[in-house]
Amino acid sequence: MPAEPVRHIAVDIGASGGRVAVGAFRPDGLDVRIVHRFRNGPVESAGGWAWDFERIWEEILVGLQKASETGACRSVGVNTWGVDFGLVDSRGNLTALSCYRDTGHAVGVNRNLARVGRDELYAETGIQFMEINSVHQLAAMIVRNPEAVERAELFLMVPDLIHHRLCGVMVNEITDAGTTQLIDPNSRTWNLGLMERLGIPARLFGEIAEPGRVLGPVLPEIEARTGLKGCQVVLPPSHDTASAVAACPAEGDSGWAFIASGTWFLVGRERSGPVLSPAADEARLSNEIGRLGTTRLLTNVTGLWIIQECMRAWGDSDYASLYAAAESESVPPVPVDDPSLAAPGTDMPDRVRRLVPEADSPAKIARAVLEGLAVRSTQVLNSLQRVTGEAIDRVHLVGGAAQIPLAARLLAHASGRRILAGPVEATLLGNLHVQAEAMGTIPGGDLRARIARDHAPVVHLP
Repeated sequence: MPAEPVRHIAVDIGASGGRVAVGAFRPDGLDVRIVHRFRNGPVESAGGWAWDFERIWEEILVGLQKASETGACRSVGVNTWGVDFGLVDSRGNLTALSCYRDTGHAVGVNRNLARVGRDELYAETGIQFMEINSVHQLAAMIVRNPEAVERAELFLMVPDLIHHRLCGVMVNEITDAGTTQLIDPNSRTWNLGLMERLGIPARLFGEIAEPGRVLGPVLPEIEARTGLKGCQVVLPPSHDTASAVAACPAEGDSGWAFIASGTWFLVGRERSGPVLSPAADEARLSNEIGRLGTTRLLTNVTGLWIIQECMRAWGDSDYASLYAAAESESVPPVPVDDPSLAAPGTDMPDRVRRLVPEADSPAKIARAVLEGLAVRSTQVLNSLQRVTGEAIDRVHLVGGAAQIPLAARLLAHASGRRILAGPVEATLLGNLHVQAEAMGTIPGGDLRARIARDHAPVVHLP
Protein backbone atom coordinates (compact mmCIF):
# COMPACT_ATOMS: atom_id res chain seq x y z
CA MET A 1 0.00 0.00 0.00
CA PRO A 2 1.38 3.44 -0.86
CA ALA A 3 1.96 5.86 1.99
CA GLU A 4 -0.89 8.27 2.68
CA PRO A 5 -0.10 11.51 0.82
CA VAL A 6 0.51 14.74 2.69
CA ARG A 7 -1.70 17.47 1.26
CA HIS A 8 -1.14 21.21 1.01
CA ILE A 9 -3.39 23.82 -0.64
CA ALA A 10 -2.30 26.56 -3.02
CA VAL A 11 -4.63 29.45 -3.80
CA ASP A 12 -3.45 31.14 -7.00
CA ILE A 13 -5.28 34.26 -8.14
CA GLY A 14 -4.38 36.16 -11.27
CA ALA A 15 -5.83 39.23 -12.87
CA SER A 16 -8.06 37.13 -15.14
CA GLY A 17 -8.84 34.07 -13.04
CA GLY A 18 -8.23 32.13 -9.87
CA ARG A 19 -7.92 28.53 -8.81
CA VAL A 20 -7.54 26.45 -5.71
CA ALA A 21 -5.28 23.41 -5.98
CA VAL A 22 -4.40 20.52 -3.69
CA GLY A 23 -0.86 19.21 -3.84
CA ALA A 24 -0.53 15.63 -2.60
CA PHE A 25 3.08 14.84 -1.74
CA ARG A 26 4.07 11.18 -1.92
CA PRO A 27 7.49 9.57 -1.62
CA ASP A 28 7.64 9.26 -5.42
CA GLY A 29 6.53 12.81 -6.25
CA LEU A 30 3.74 15.36 -6.20
CA ASP A 31 0.25 15.12 -7.64
CA VAL A 32 -1.49 18.47 -8.20
CA ARG A 33 -5.25 18.58 -8.55
CA ILE A 34 -7.10 21.81 -9.28
CA VAL A 35 -10.35 21.53 -7.35
CA HIS A 36 -11.87 24.91 -8.14
CA ARG A 37 -11.54 27.57 -10.83
CA PHE A 38 -13.19 30.96 -11.09
CA ARG A 39 -13.06 33.99 -13.32
CA ASN A 40 -11.54 37.22 -12.12
CA GLY A 41 -11.25 40.67 -13.58
CA PRO A 42 -11.93 44.28 -12.73
CA VAL A 43 -15.51 45.52 -12.69
CA GLU A 44 -16.69 49.02 -13.51
CA SER A 45 -17.25 51.08 -10.39
CA ALA A 46 -18.02 54.80 -10.03
CA GLY A 47 -16.55 55.62 -13.40
CA GLY A 48 -13.43 53.53 -12.85
CA TRP A 49 -12.36 49.93 -12.34
CA ALA A 50 -12.31 47.92 -9.10
CA TRP A 51 -11.78 44.37 -7.87
CA ASP A 52 -14.80 42.58 -6.44
CA PHE A 53 -12.88 41.40 -3.39
CA GLU A 54 -15.86 39.89 -1.57
CA ARG A 55 -16.67 37.70 -4.58
CA ILE A 56 -13.00 36.61 -4.77
CA TRP A 57 -13.14 35.74 -1.06
CA GLU A 58 -16.31 33.69 -1.49
CA GLU A 59 -14.76 31.78 -4.39
CA ILE A 60 -11.71 31.02 -2.23
CA LEU A 61 -13.94 29.61 0.50
CA VAL A 62 -15.75 27.42 -2.04
CA GLY A 63 -12.37 26.15 -3.22
CA LEU A 64 -11.14 25.48 0.29
CA GLN A 65 -14.26 23.45 1.06
CA LYS A 66 -13.64 21.36 -2.06
CA ALA A 67 -10.00 20.97 -1.02
CA SER A 68 -11.01 19.65 2.40
CA GLU A 69 -13.12 16.99 0.73
CA THR A 70 -9.95 15.44 -0.78
CA GLY A 71 -8.63 14.59 2.70
CA ALA A 72 -6.77 16.23 5.57
CA CYS A 73 -4.68 19.22 4.45
CA ARG A 74 -1.66 20.41 6.44
CA SER A 75 -1.44 23.98 5.17
CA VAL A 76 -2.73 26.63 2.81
CA GLY A 77 -0.96 29.58 1.17
CA VAL A 78 -2.08 32.31 -1.22
CA ASN A 79 -0.34 34.05 -4.10
CA THR A 80 -1.74 36.79 -6.37
CA TRP A 81 -0.66 39.41 -8.87
CA GLY A 82 1.42 42.29 -7.52
CA VAL A 83 1.02 46.04 -6.82
CA ASP A 84 -2.59 45.96 -5.57
CA PHE A 85 -3.35 46.43 -1.87
CA GLY A 86 -6.01 47.20 0.68
CA LEU A 87 -6.16 49.54 3.64
CA VAL A 88 -7.73 48.03 6.75
CA ASP A 89 -9.00 49.51 9.99
CA SER A 90 -8.21 48.33 13.53
CA ARG A 91 -10.60 45.36 13.14
CA GLY A 92 -9.19 44.33 9.79
CA ASN A 93 -12.09 45.70 7.74
CA LEU A 94 -11.29 47.17 4.34
CA THR A 95 -11.47 50.94 4.06
CA ALA A 96 -10.08 51.04 0.50
CA LEU A 97 -8.83 48.63 -2.17
CA SER A 98 -6.63 49.53 -5.14
CA CYS A 99 -7.03 48.29 -8.70
CA TYR A 100 -4.14 48.71 -11.11
CA ARG A 101 -6.48 48.60 -14.13
CA ASP A 102 -8.17 51.81 -12.97
CA THR A 103 -7.16 54.91 -14.89
CA GLY A 104 -7.08 57.41 -12.01
CA HIS A 105 -3.46 56.96 -10.93
CA ALA A 106 -2.09 60.03 -12.73
CA VAL A 107 -2.97 62.30 -9.82
CA GLY A 108 -0.81 60.09 -7.58
CA VAL A 109 2.08 60.12 -10.06
CA ASN A 110 1.95 63.92 -10.25
CA ARG A 111 1.83 64.21 -6.46
CA ASN A 112 4.83 61.94 -5.99
CA LEU A 113 6.99 63.47 -8.71
CA ALA A 114 6.39 66.91 -7.25
CA ARG A 115 8.16 65.66 -4.11
CA VAL A 116 10.76 63.15 -5.35
CA GLY A 117 12.46 63.06 -8.75
CA ARG A 118 11.94 60.08 -11.01
CA ASP A 119 15.66 59.19 -10.97
CA GLU A 120 15.73 59.42 -7.18
CA LEU A 121 12.68 57.19 -6.92
CA TYR A 122 14.47 54.49 -8.92
CA ALA A 123 17.72 54.86 -6.98
CA GLU A 124 15.79 54.44 -3.71
CA THR A 125 13.65 51.46 -4.76
CA GLY A 126 15.05 49.88 -7.93
CA ILE A 127 11.53 49.51 -9.39
CA GLN A 128 10.74 50.53 -12.97
CA PHE A 129 8.51 53.56 -13.32
CA MET A 130 4.90 52.53 -13.92
CA GLU A 131 1.73 54.44 -13.07
CA ILE A 132 0.24 51.25 -11.64
CA ASN A 133 2.90 50.90 -8.92
CA SER A 134 1.46 50.81 -5.42
CA VAL A 135 3.29 53.99 -4.42
CA HIS A 136 1.33 55.96 -7.03
CA GLN A 137 -1.97 54.21 -6.34
CA LEU A 138 -1.62 55.03 -2.64
CA ALA A 139 -0.76 58.65 -3.39
CA ALA A 140 -3.87 58.84 -5.58
CA MET A 141 -5.95 57.49 -2.68
CA ILE A 142 -4.54 60.20 -0.40
CA VAL A 143 -5.77 62.81 -2.89
CA ARG A 144 -9.07 61.22 -3.96
CA ASN A 145 -10.17 59.37 -0.81
CA PRO A 146 -8.41 60.93 2.19
CA GLU A 147 -11.08 59.75 4.65
CA ALA A 148 -10.37 56.09 3.87
CA VAL A 149 -6.65 56.64 4.38
CA GLU A 150 -7.26 58.46 7.65
CA ARG A 151 -9.44 55.62 8.99
CA ALA A 152 -6.92 52.98 8.00
CA GLU A 153 -4.60 51.27 10.46
CA LEU A 154 -2.57 49.04 8.15
CA PHE A 155 -1.52 48.59 4.52
CA LEU A 156 -1.79 44.98 3.30
CA MET A 157 -1.18 43.58 -0.16
CA VAL A 158 -3.98 41.45 -1.65
CA PRO A 159 -2.55 38.06 -0.56
CA ASP A 160 -1.87 39.50 2.90
CA LEU A 161 -5.53 40.50 3.14
CA ILE A 162 -6.56 36.93 2.35
CA HIS A 163 -4.07 35.38 4.78
CA HIS A 164 -5.43 37.69 7.48
CA ARG A 165 -8.99 36.59 6.81
CA LEU A 166 -7.87 32.97 7.01
CA CYS A 167 -5.93 33.11 10.28
CA GLY A 168 -6.21 36.60 11.82
CA VAL A 169 -2.51 37.48 11.45
CA MET A 170 -1.56 40.68 9.62
CA VAL A 171 1.92 40.74 8.05
CA ASN A 172 3.34 41.89 4.72
CA GLU A 173 4.99 39.01 2.83
CA ILE A 174 8.14 40.41 1.31
CA THR A 175 7.98 39.24 -2.32
CA ASP A 176 4.65 40.99 -2.84
CA ALA A 177 5.59 43.99 -0.72
CA GLY A 178 8.59 44.31 -3.01
CA THR A 179 6.30 45.35 -5.88
CA THR A 180 5.09 48.48 -4.04
CA GLN A 181 8.08 50.73 -4.85
CA LEU A 182 8.22 51.43 -1.11
CA ILE A 183 10.89 48.86 -0.15
CA ASP A 184 14.64 49.46 0.14
CA PRO A 185 16.00 46.68 -2.13
CA ASN A 186 19.26 46.41 -0.19
CA SER A 187 17.92 46.23 3.37
CA ARG A 188 14.64 44.54 2.30
CA THR A 189 12.74 46.81 4.71
CA TRP A 190 10.19 49.60 4.30
CA ASN A 191 11.83 52.79 3.05
CA LEU A 192 10.56 55.09 5.78
CA GLY A 193 12.67 58.03 4.64
CA LEU A 194 11.11 57.87 1.18
CA MET A 195 7.65 57.68 2.70
CA GLU A 196 8.34 60.83 4.70
CA ARG A 197 9.45 62.74 1.62
CA LEU A 198 6.40 61.54 -0.30
CA GLY A 199 4.00 62.42 2.49
CA ILE A 200 2.86 58.81 2.84
CA PRO A 201 1.93 57.86 6.45
CA ALA A 202 4.52 55.36 7.68
CA ARG A 203 2.11 54.25 10.45
CA LEU A 204 0.31 52.13 7.83
CA PHE A 205 3.26 49.82 7.23
CA GLY A 206 3.74 46.87 9.56
CA GLU A 207 5.80 43.74 9.91
CA ILE A 208 7.51 42.22 6.88
CA ALA A 209 7.72 38.42 6.74
CA GLU A 210 9.66 36.01 4.55
CA PRO A 211 8.19 33.10 2.54
CA GLY A 212 7.99 29.90 4.53
CA ARG A 213 6.72 31.50 7.72
CA VAL A 214 3.94 29.58 9.47
CA LEU A 215 1.33 32.16 10.52
CA GLY A 216 -0.91 29.81 12.49
CA PRO A 217 -4.07 27.70 12.13
CA VAL A 218 -7.12 28.77 10.18
CA LEU A 219 -9.69 30.57 12.32
CA PRO A 220 -12.53 28.53 13.85
CA GLU A 221 -15.10 30.16 11.56
CA ILE A 222 -13.02 29.21 8.52
CA GLU A 223 -12.67 25.68 9.82
CA ALA A 224 -16.44 25.47 10.29
CA ARG A 225 -17.18 26.90 6.84
CA THR A 226 -14.66 24.84 4.86
CA GLY A 227 -14.06 21.68 6.88
CA LEU A 228 -10.32 22.36 7.11
CA LYS A 229 -9.31 21.01 10.50
CA GLY A 230 -5.85 21.67 11.91
CA CYS A 231 -4.78 23.40 8.70
CA GLN A 232 -1.98 25.94 9.07
CA VAL A 233 -1.63 29.13 7.05
CA VAL A 234 1.89 29.29 5.56
CA LEU A 235 3.36 32.15 3.54
CA PRO A 236 4.46 31.08 0.08
CA PRO A 237 6.22 33.58 -2.14
CA SER A 238 2.91 35.43 -2.37
CA HIS A 239 3.68 37.38 -5.53
CA ASP A 240 2.81 34.93 -8.28
CA THR A 241 6.00 35.71 -10.21
CA ALA A 242 8.09 34.93 -7.14
CA SER A 243 6.40 31.55 -6.76
CA ALA A 244 6.81 30.83 -10.48
CA VAL A 245 10.50 31.71 -10.50
CA ALA A 246 11.08 29.62 -7.38
CA ALA A 247 9.82 26.68 -9.45
CA CYS A 248 11.99 27.31 -12.53
CA PRO A 249 13.78 23.99 -13.17
CA ALA A 250 17.05 25.84 -13.67
CA GLU A 251 20.55 24.49 -13.17
CA GLY A 252 23.32 26.72 -11.87
CA ASP A 253 23.40 30.38 -10.95
CA SER A 254 24.27 31.91 -14.32
CA GLY A 255 23.47 31.81 -18.00
CA TRP A 256 19.71 31.55 -17.65
CA ALA A 257 16.80 33.94 -17.64
CA PHE A 258 13.08 33.43 -17.11
CA ILE A 259 9.78 34.51 -18.60
CA ALA A 260 6.93 34.02 -16.14
CA SER A 261 3.99 34.22 -18.49
CA GLY A 262 0.30 34.86 -18.12
CA THR A 263 -1.69 38.08 -18.24
CA TRP A 264 1.76 39.69 -18.02
CA PHE A 265 5.13 38.48 -19.27
CA LEU A 266 7.72 39.01 -16.52
CA VAL A 267 11.05 38.80 -18.32
CA GLY A 268 14.10 38.70 -16.09
CA ARG A 269 16.90 36.89 -14.35
CA GLU A 270 17.60 35.97 -10.74
CA ARG A 271 20.53 37.61 -8.96
CA SER A 272 22.05 37.75 -5.50
CA GLY A 273 21.37 41.48 -5.15
CA PRO A 274 19.87 44.54 -6.86
CA VAL A 275 21.23 46.49 -9.82
CA LEU A 276 20.47 50.20 -9.31
CA SER A 277 22.56 51.75 -12.07
CA PRO A 278 21.30 54.46 -14.45
CA ALA A 279 21.63 51.88 -17.23
CA ALA A 280 19.19 49.58 -15.39
CA ASP A 281 16.80 52.50 -14.93
CA GLU A 282 17.03 53.44 -18.60
CA ALA A 283 16.30 49.83 -19.56
CA ARG A 284 13.19 49.89 -17.30
CA LEU A 285 14.43 47.00 -15.17
CA SER A 286 12.84 46.36 -11.79
CA ASN A 287 14.58 44.81 -8.80
CA GLU A 288 11.84 42.66 -7.26
CA ILE A 289 12.52 40.82 -4.04
CA GLY A 290 12.72 37.06 -4.22
CA ARG A 291 12.90 34.09 -1.95
CA LEU A 292 16.05 33.27 0.05
CA GLY A 293 17.56 36.74 -0.27
CA THR A 294 17.45 36.83 -4.06
CA THR A 295 16.50 39.65 -6.42
CA ARG A 296 14.53 39.26 -9.63
CA LEU A 297 15.85 41.79 -12.14
CA LEU A 298 13.01 42.03 -14.64
CA THR A 299 10.70 44.07 -16.82
CA ASN A 300 6.90 43.87 -16.91
CA VAL A 301 5.72 43.27 -20.47
CA THR A 302 2.05 43.24 -21.40
CA GLY A 303 1.38 39.54 -21.96
CA LEU A 304 -1.54 37.32 -22.91
CA TRP A 305 -3.89 39.99 -21.54
CA ILE A 306 -4.46 41.30 -25.08
CA ILE A 307 -5.58 37.91 -26.37
CA GLN A 308 -7.64 37.28 -23.21
CA GLU A 309 -9.57 40.53 -23.73
CA CYS A 310 -10.06 39.73 -27.42
CA MET A 311 -11.44 36.32 -26.55
CA ARG A 312 -13.81 37.94 -24.08
CA ALA A 313 -14.97 40.28 -26.83
CA TRP A 314 -15.51 37.38 -29.23
CA GLY A 315 -17.34 35.29 -26.62
CA ASP A 316 -14.90 32.47 -27.28
CA SER A 317 -12.90 30.21 -24.97
CA ASP A 318 -11.26 27.83 -27.45
CA TYR A 319 -7.68 29.01 -27.14
CA ALA A 320 -6.25 25.80 -28.60
CA SER A 321 -8.07 26.29 -31.91
CA LEU A 322 -7.09 29.96 -32.01
CA TYR A 323 -3.39 29.21 -31.59
CA ALA A 324 -3.58 26.35 -34.09
CA ALA A 325 -5.07 28.71 -36.68
CA ALA A 326 -2.39 31.32 -35.91
CA GLU A 327 0.37 28.85 -36.90
CA SER A 328 -0.13 29.46 -40.63
CA GLU A 329 -0.58 33.24 -40.49
CA SER A 330 1.96 35.91 -41.39
CA VAL A 331 1.42 39.35 -39.88
CA PRO A 332 3.56 42.13 -38.34
CA PRO A 333 4.03 42.15 -34.56
CA VAL A 334 1.79 44.16 -32.26
CA PRO A 335 3.67 46.66 -30.07
CA VAL A 336 2.32 44.92 -26.99
CA ASP A 337 3.29 47.65 -24.52
CA ASP A 338 1.39 50.35 -26.41
CA PRO A 339 -0.65 52.31 -23.81
CA SER A 340 -3.81 51.92 -25.89
CA LEU A 341 -3.87 48.20 -25.01
CA ALA A 342 -3.77 48.64 -21.23
CA ALA A 343 -7.42 49.21 -20.32
CA PRO A 344 -10.07 46.47 -20.25
CA GLY A 345 -12.75 46.53 -22.92
CA THR A 346 -14.55 44.54 -25.56
CA ASP A 347 -13.10 46.90 -28.18
CA MET A 348 -9.68 45.27 -27.76
CA PRO A 349 -9.76 43.68 -31.27
CA ASP A 350 -10.39 47.11 -32.79
CA ARG A 351 -7.51 48.59 -30.80
CA VAL A 352 -5.17 45.87 -32.06
CA ARG A 353 -6.28 46.48 -35.67
CA ARG A 354 -5.61 50.20 -35.32
CA LEU A 355 -1.99 49.33 -34.50
CA VAL A 356 -1.66 46.48 -37.02
CA PRO A 357 -4.27 46.82 -39.80
CA GLU A 358 -3.20 43.48 -41.27
CA ALA A 359 -4.55 41.72 -38.15
CA ASP A 360 -8.05 41.44 -39.61
CA SER A 361 -9.07 38.05 -38.18
CA PRO A 362 -8.85 36.34 -34.78
CA ALA A 363 -6.03 34.06 -35.97
CA LYS A 364 -4.06 37.01 -37.32
CA ILE A 365 -4.58 38.98 -34.10
CA ALA A 366 -3.29 36.03 -32.05
CA ARG A 367 -0.27 35.65 -34.35
CA ALA A 368 0.47 39.40 -34.23
CA VAL A 369 0.33 39.40 -30.42
CA LEU A 370 2.61 36.35 -30.09
CA GLU A 371 5.03 37.90 -32.59
CA GLY A 372 4.96 41.11 -30.55
CA LEU A 373 5.62 39.24 -27.32
CA ALA A 374 8.63 37.52 -28.90
CA VAL A 375 10.04 40.82 -30.14
CA ARG A 376 9.52 42.70 -26.87
CA SER A 377 10.78 39.81 -24.71
CA THR A 378 13.94 39.63 -26.83
CA GLN A 379 14.52 43.36 -26.31
CA VAL A 380 14.33 42.84 -22.54
CA LEU A 381 16.63 39.79 -22.63
CA ASN A 382 19.21 41.79 -24.56
CA SER A 383 18.89 44.67 -22.06
CA LEU A 384 19.42 42.27 -19.16
CA GLN A 385 22.54 40.90 -20.80
CA ARG A 386 23.89 44.38 -21.53
CA VAL A 387 23.16 45.89 -18.11
CA THR A 388 24.56 42.97 -16.10
CA GLY A 389 27.42 42.08 -18.46
CA GLU A 390 26.41 38.42 -18.08
CA ALA A 391 25.50 36.27 -21.09
CA ILE A 392 22.10 34.61 -21.37
CA ASP A 393 22.05 31.41 -23.43
CA ARG A 394 18.80 29.82 -22.27
CA VAL A 395 15.40 31.05 -21.15
CA HIS A 396 12.93 29.22 -18.91
CA LEU A 397 9.41 29.95 -20.16
CA VAL A 398 7.01 29.06 -17.37
CA GLY A 399 3.30 29.68 -16.90
CA GLY A 400 0.52 29.91 -19.45
CA ALA A 401 2.59 30.55 -22.58
CA ALA A 402 4.62 27.39 -21.93
CA GLN A 403 1.68 25.41 -23.30
CA ILE A 404 1.65 27.41 -26.57
CA PRO A 405 4.32 25.81 -28.80
CA LEU A 406 4.05 28.67 -31.30
CA ALA A 407 4.90 31.20 -28.59
CA ALA A 408 8.00 29.22 -27.56
CA ARG A 409 9.19 28.80 -31.16
CA LEU A 410 8.73 32.50 -31.93
CA LEU A 411 10.72 33.36 -28.80
CA ALA A 412 13.52 31.00 -29.79
CA HIS A 413 13.63 32.46 -33.31
CA ALA A 414 13.53 36.11 -32.22
CA SER A 415 16.00 35.77 -29.34
CA GLY A 416 18.43 33.23 -30.82
CA ARG A 417 18.37 31.39 -27.51
CA ARG A 418 17.20 28.01 -26.26
CA ILE A 419 13.71 28.20 -24.80
CA LEU A 420 12.92 25.64 -22.10
CA ALA A 421 9.12 25.56 -21.86
CA GLY A 422 7.49 24.44 -18.63
CA PRO A 423 6.24 23.79 -16.15
CA VAL A 424 2.94 25.42 -17.05
CA GLU A 425 1.86 25.31 -13.41
CA ALA A 426 5.07 26.84 -12.05
CA THR A 427 3.23 29.24 -9.75
CA LEU A 428 1.29 26.43 -8.08
CA LEU A 429 4.42 24.29 -7.81
CA GLY A 430 6.46 27.05 -6.22
CA ASN A 431 3.69 27.85 -3.76
CA LEU A 432 3.15 24.20 -2.77
CA HIS A 433 6.83 23.29 -2.46
CA VAL A 434 7.63 26.27 -0.22
CA GLN A 435 4.73 25.34 2.05
CA ALA A 436 5.82 21.70 2.11
CA GLU A 437 9.38 22.67 3.05
CA ALA A 438 8.11 24.95 5.84
CA MET A 439 5.93 22.18 7.28
CA GLY A 440 8.64 19.51 7.02
CA THR A 441 6.78 17.47 4.42
CA ILE A 442 9.82 17.53 2.14
CA PRO A 443 13.47 18.35 2.90
CA GLY A 444 14.62 21.89 2.24
CA GLY A 445 17.27 23.06 -0.16
CA ASP A 446 16.62 21.07 -3.36
CA LEU A 447 13.38 22.64 -4.59
CA ARG A 448 14.50 23.33 -8.17
CA ALA A 449 16.19 19.97 -8.59
CA ARG A 450 13.05 18.25 -7.34
CA ILE A 451 10.88 20.17 -9.81
CA ALA A 452 13.31 19.55 -12.69
CA ARG A 453 13.14 15.83 -11.95
CA ASP A 454 9.35 15.75 -11.97
CA HIS A 455 8.68 18.37 -14.68
CA ALA A 456 11.33 18.25 -17.39
CA PRO A 457 10.89 21.24 -19.75
CA VAL A 458 10.36 21.01 -23.50
CA VAL A 459 13.35 22.46 -25.37
CA HIS A 460 12.86 24.74 -28.40
CA LEU A 461 16.03 25.57 -30.34
CA PRO A 462 16.58 28.80 -32.26
